[in-house]
This record gives sequence, C-alpha cells and structure tokens, in this order.
Amino acid sequence: DATGLTSNEATITIDYVPVASNDSSTGNLPETSVILDVLSNDNLGDNVDPTTVQIVGTLNPGDALVVPGEGEWTVNLTTGAITFTPEVGYSFNPTPIRYTVNDGQGNVSNEALVTITYDQKNELLISKEADVSTYDAEGQEINYKIVVTNSGNVTLTNISLVDPLTNLDIVINSLAPNSSEIINTNYLVKQSDVDFGKIDNIAIASYSYNNEEYSVSDSETVNALQRPDISIEKTLLSNDDAEGGFLDYQIKVVNTGNVTLYDIYVEDLKAGFNAIIPELAPNGEEVFDVSVTITQDMIDDKCFINTATAEVREYSGNENPDQNGSGEYEVILSTNDEIEACFTQSPSMSLEKDGVFVDENEDGQAQVGETISYTFKV
Repeated sequence: DATGLTSNEATITIDYVPVASNDSSTGNLPETSVILDVLSNDNLGDNVDPTTVQIVGTLNPGDALVVPGEGEWTVNLTTGAITFTPEVGYSFNPTPIRYTVNDGQGNVSNEALVTITYDQKNELLISKEADVSTYDAEGQEINYKIVVTNSGNVTLTNISLVDPLTNLDIVINSLAPNSSEIINTNYLVKQSDVDFGKIDNIAIASYSYNNEEYSVSDSETVNALQRPDISIEKTLLSNDDAEGGFLDYQIKVVNTGNVTLYDIYVEDLKAGFNAIIPELAPNGEEVFDVSVTITQDMIDDKCFINTATAEVREYSGNENPDQNGSGEYEVILSTNDEIEACFTQSPSMSLEKDGVFVDENEDGQAQVGETISYTFKV
C-alpha cells in the first residue's frame, strides 16, 4: 500500500468462454446425407465436451431436430458432428440451423449457424396418355393428357411443349420445383390412321438452363381395331325371255369394313366378265353392268343361275395385276352372290296333213287302184 506494506498472495483465474463459428458445406449431391464437423473451427478455450452439442430448438444436447418436408438433423455425441439426412425425394437446400456447445467448465458458446447447400439439379419429366386404347373409325376423337413435372430443385422457365400430331405448340413460362403443368390436347382420326393400324404420338418438352439445351419426351400408342370386309350384290335388270335375247345384270361391290381395300378382283364367269378395283375406301362402292346372251339350252333348263365373285387379293413382291388378275397372290377376302333368271316355257305341237292324187294312167280321172300321196308336217 502507500506505506510500503505487502498484501497476501491472490490467485487470478481467467476463464475463456467458448466461441462457436458458423459452419457450411457446399457442392453436395442432392438427396444425400451431409456430415459437418462443426467443432473443427470453434475456439473452445478449455477442453470441449462433444456430448454438449445441442441443436437450437431441441430440449437436450444430442437431440435430433426433424424439419417436416425437409429431413432430420442429428448429433454424434462422440465427435460432436452434425448430420443432415433429407427426406426421400427432397433435393433442395435445407433451412439452416444453429447449435451451441459447452466447454469442460460448463461455459456455453454462442449460437453458430450451420448451412448446407446442394448442387443445383435441373430435371424435367413428361408423361402422355390417351383416353382410349383403341380406335376404329375416321373422325373418332382421341384426347391426350400431357403432364410436365419439374423434378429438380431449381425453377425452370420458358419450357417449350410441342405435340406435332395435334398441332400443340405452347410455352410454360415458369415451373417451380415439384410442381406440374397439365395440358390437354386432342386428335381426330384419319382414314389413313385406321389403314395403318396404330397412332404413335409423341410430346416433347424443351428448355434451356445455364446456356445448355435440354429436352424430354414421351410417346403414346393407340391401336386400331381393323375390320376388313366386302360385299357383292348381283341384280337382274332385264330378261328378254327369248333365245338370242339378253339377260342384263348389275354387279355392285361395296367396302363394308373400316379399312381401305386394294386390288379387288371382280369376276362373272358365265358373262365372261372380270375387272380389278385398284382401291376402295370404307363405304365406297363400284357398279358394273354385264349381259349374258340367252341360248335355247338355257330356256330348256327353265332357269339360269349366275354367280359373281369379289376377291381382295394381295399380290406378292412388286407384281401388279393385269386385267385378268394374273400373277401370284393370296386371297385376303372373298365373297359372292348368285341370282337365278327363269324363262317362260310354252310347249306345243301342230300337225299338218296334205294329200296329192297320183294320176298313174294320166287320164285325168281317179280310178280304183290309183294312189293318193299324203305328207305330214309336225
């Protein structure tokens, strides 16, 4: 003191309060767990106690923190490391958390921020489905539903969506992660689609991200119910009912199915007629007029039966049939129709007798023993 007296010895104790520093982890693969050694950059003063690492918002050190819709934060009480495990399908950056830690003397650190950043993932999904699985007629409407989904973790903009078959061409201005856009479009079936047997329809979504172009597509196939069929009808128009006259017929061939038919061979043997119909659309028809000359044999038989035939032929290779239908082929469809024409039979007989006197002695008088000559005409 001022008089020169010396006090007793006193002990000065300095206790350092631990300082926790913010932690971050970047460049992580989406949908994977991330471990951070949060104590590695902390100024802890005295010996650190890893068992005291506590996530702010939990009741006790070591308690896990579950963030709904994101994932779970856990603490390793041996090392003090903090792990974030995302929920299945979650690929975004989680909400940052804070933690504290104690030193050996029980001093509590400040709250430090923990941030995890995942790599950006741009990903687009597209699905397309029709409201029917089959079709069978021209003019039938097929409705398509197209769903475009942003399955990444970044917002995508100016997504081009085209469907060439239905002439759909639109732009989706913006699509946030995990959101979808539903687009409806339709198509009217053409006869060529029925003939072909199926409709393959594709939708394409294209977008640009970080100066790179991306596109995804999906297709839907709808099959045709093909029912090829044909009919032939033969009609007797007139009957002269006399030898040397004519039987006049009309032959009508109709495509009664739902597909276009090709190379239809029409034949009427007794009329000496044949023809080839190169192409006949559904409900289309071709009409032919033919005649048969009436003979005495036909009248004697009383009735005459005549048949017309129509065949759909598939010729092999590159062969084209001529008017007589020559060439190798397979009969795909065949039909026929017959009609009976009858004649009036009028059986009758006449007898004419003519007699001539033969003047054998040339005296100009008939005498006993002379002859009369008779002629019978039936």
